[in-house]
Amino acid sequence: MKILIIEDSRAVAAVMAARLSSLGHEVDVAENGAIGVDKFETGQPDLVFMDIEMPVMNGFEATNRIRAHEAKQPWAWTPIIFLTASDTAETSSPPSKPAATISCPSPFPNWCSKPR
Repeated sequence: MKILIIEDSRAVAAVMAARLSSLGHEVDVAENGAIGVDKFETGQPDLVFMDIEMPVMNGFEATNRIRAHEAKQPWAWTPIIFLTASDTAETSSPPSKPAATISCPSPFPNWCSKPR
């Protein structure tokens, strides 16, 4: 499976990439939402792990741009899993939440929840 990790923390991204690679997945990493959108459009991953709070472009805006790109494509919708180390109201329920599949506390939790 091709997996894209969009995460500004190098440590979190490295741990996730190492673990997913050890399970046989092809992993690419982007350090912010803008780079992540570019890598998504050129790489067409099967799954995206998206940090919410990042410099340059946050995870909500990046997800909106990914969904807009997907709407013009003949291929299927890609699951996006939001990651966050925060549990504030701004990160748990933004004003116009994009279509994420689930959200998880970061880094790489034992449980995940559907977005509220």
